Amino acid sequence: MYLKMLMTSCAALALVLGSTAHAKVLNGTILCDTNGDRQIDAGVDVPLVGVVVNIDESGGAAVGTAATEGDGTYFFNLPNQQNVDYQLTLDGATLPADATFIIPASGSHEFNSSDGIEFTRDWLIDSELCREVETGGCWMTGGGHWREARGTPRHNFGGNVYPSCSPDPGEGGQWNHVRRRNGVHVLGQSVDVVRCGNVGGIPDGSTSPVTPFNFIEFEGEGRLTGQGNNRIPEQDVYFFARAEDRNEPGSGNDRYFIHAFTDPGDPEGSTVLLTDVDGDASTVDPVVISGGNLQLHASSCEE
Repeated sequence: MYLKMLMTSCAALALVLGSTAHAKVLNGTILCDTNGDRQIDAGVDVPLVGVVVNIDESGGAAVGTAATEGDGTYFFNLPNQQNVDYQLTLDGATLPADATFIIPASGSHEFNSSDGIEFTRDWLIDSELCREVETGGCWMTGGGHWREARGTPRHNFGGNVYPSCSPDPGEGGQWNHVRRRNGVHVLGQSVDVVRCGNVGGIPDGSTSPVTPFNFIEFEGEGRLTGQGNNRIPEQDVYFFARAEDRNEPGSGNDRYFIHAFTDPGDPEGSTVLLTDVDGDASTVDPVVISGGNLQLHASSCEE
């Protein structure tokens, strides 16, 4: 009886060990290219958290999903099968909105289960959100106008953003945006630069004047007033804006975004002004301005 129990236990242990030895493991890391060198740099590139990896058989049958942890790594136990073709893709809804693939360029990995026991598949993503950017060293002048379509309100905007490294109006740090016909005027009386950087997919910097950056993001607070027949009461207003100096005057390529709101605890719910491609205040999608010129400048501002 004892011998039979021992043999049974040994058989069970062998089964477990055998199963473990032949288990197939999928893992990898999903990083965002911080320094723009288009190669994976451990400890430098930013790990992307919560990105969902879709694991499917190449024929289309879903196998499962995995999500990246705080260090950008993911892990999945594959079924213990031989000669199965797999395809790995990333759920775009869990990536930055402007993400493009560097490694692999196709955006997907493919492999056969017979090729090994452990499969490591990494991704490197390009996104403006995780590039190295400066928070000082730039300011902006200029303005312009935008009309989405015939019959829609015209928007006029302009001012100075952080000249002399000061957010105070006396130093010129002031931004105006007026939405015509609806009669809404946002007067930014205190302006701070959030960051400066370069837009992906176009050459870095700007040439007139020469600066190492081609976009600026700034925020501030001021007053909201009505104009014309709009008699809304004057009140405090807060805003976040982005301007892209994409080319020389007259090219029509400069872009602009602004979101103004009255409750900093609920920005989207208290929106009073939005200039944006898709009308979603939670994403920054600058419009191509209809006319004007937004000029970035390099300066000696420090953080």
